[in-house]
Amino acid sequence: MLEYLNIQNLAVISSSEIEFSKGLNIITGETGAGKSMIVQALGLLKGSRASKDWVRTGKDRAIIQAVLDISDYENIQNNLELNDFEPDFSLNIERIIKKKGNGRVKINGSLVPARTLQDIISDSVEISSQHDQQKLLSRKNYLILLDLFGNHRELLVEYRHHLEIMDAKYNKLEKLKRENANREEKIHTLKFKIKEIEKLKIKPGERKKLLRKRKRLKARKEILETVYFSERQLYSKDDSITDLLHEIIRRIENVEEVEPGFASIGSMLQEALVLVEESCSELSRLNQFDQDGGSLEEIENRLHSIERLLRKYSLEDASQLLAKLDKLKKELEFFDNFNFNYSNQEKACQKAQKTVVDLAEKLSINRKKQAKVLANTVQKELSDLDFKNAVFKIKLTSLSPQENTPGYRIHHNKFLSGSGTDQTEFLFSPNPGEKPLPISKAASGGELSRLHLALKCALETGDQTITTVYDEVDSGIGGSAAVKIAEKLKQAGKNRQVICITHLPQIAAFADCHFVVYKDVKENRTYTRIRKLDKPGRIEELARMTGKINKESRQHARALLDITQ
Repeated sequence: MLEYLNIQNLAVISSSEIEFSKGLNIITGETGAGKSMIVQALGLLKGSRASKDWVRTGKDRAIIQAVLDISDYENIQNNLELNDFEPDFSLNIERIIKKKGNGRVKINGSLVPARTLQDIISDSVEISSQHDQQKLLSRKNYLILLDLFGNHRELLVEYRHHLEIMDAKYNKLEKLKRENANREEKIHTLKFKIKEIEKLKIKPGERKKLLRKRKRLKARKEILETVYFSERQLYSKDDSITDLLHEIIRRIENVEEVEPGFASIGSMLQEALVLVEESCSELSRLNQFDQDGGSLEEIENRLHSIERLLRKYSLEDASQLLAKLDKLKKELEFFDNFNFNYSNQEKACQKAQKTVVDLAEKLSINRKKQAKVLANTVQKELSDLDFKNAVFKIKLTSLSPQENTPGYRIHHNKFLSGSGTDQTEFLFSPNPGEKPLPISKAASGGELSRLHLALKCALETGDQTITTVYDEVDSGIGGSAAVKIAEKLKQAGKNRQVICITHLPQIAAFADCHFVVYKDVKENRTYTRIRKLDKPGRIEELARMTGKINKESRQHARALLDITQ
């Protein structure tokens, strides 16, 4: 719910804070006191377009801040995550409107475009007034409301899931059709490529081995010279390292009896002699180039053949070329079995379409049943709101396909949309004998507010609206009708937070929390103030709303509070 609202420098409001409560919040005040600017501020928090003219005269910016408790509203929490915010149970919003330059929007401390506000909370904070009835006037919302009333969520999720499956299967079928074009030419090309790669008989890691061999063969002269020099120094020349080690060891053996310290030195030199002799053996092996596995020319030719194919297919090594070969063979197998594959895909598409059509028909049947129930429920609610002779109907018709609609999305000339094959219209007639017309053509501002209230009461639970704001819901009514509207507002406040701006004491008396908006003039400047009322303050305000404050009006106000609280 909306817990806190802070408005600074917005038109006549210099600085005002409101701490709302659960249930029914009533805002009253004299005409022109600035109540409409509270509605304007709430609209800005939803992401409505701002005007620089709303900034208070003499100030450079207006600031609107709000804190909402969203712990019970998974839809808003999900919207936060979808917009890359950390999960949170609190939503902090700040909207700044500047006289000059661009405004600024912050959500939970992060700068965002105003559009993000709409993405996150636009559908969760509703404003029902003469100037803000988009949800009730937009046909696209009627089906959503009907499905909400009919508890069609699980059926809709299942339908959309199978619609995605059907789309994927038909897309695959279209891909098969495209791939079948020039089929013989593709088969010929595949066979040529397979034969070309198979003829090479390449092995994993072969290219790397050949590169090492080529490098060694190119360094043959240097290798042989190094082998020759090293072997002579270690073994074959006069006074070689081997000869010298033998002589040193012999001399040590002659004196180690008289000087035992030579014993360990002799052991180390013996080990060195063994290592030198082993090194000479390894040098002899490195000298055997004739047994290395192919001449330099043969290796160059083999590498050229391998690298030509690697370049041709934009690959890097032999393993990738072998993977390419495997892929080409699978493509060839696919074309060899194309008729079988295509026939199977067609059957899969037909099966998927039948599932979608069956679910769409089930959805339509349920909607037709629930449309009658919802229409009757709203009709009863309207009667309670003093629309005794009003008529409310819900008309369901089939969606017609558009010119570019894919054929598989059409069944018996009905378009299988993301919400089924139905479209709906809410029809209303406020007076007896008049034909029910679309709401946008038949209802005035005040009637729209009461229609909205009737729908909210009919929906009761399941609606994910966090706060509903009513302005002009009391337009053109009074007496017992006002009491009935107040009772409905109170009822609606049990399931969601309701904020209502009213001129009628009969409605204000039902408040769970009552605020008064009043003007204060200081130094030739008008300031709008907002104050939460205690019980004595409510009595005074209700008395004022009856016409004038006197003993009788105060008694009447107390009686109203005693009846309604």
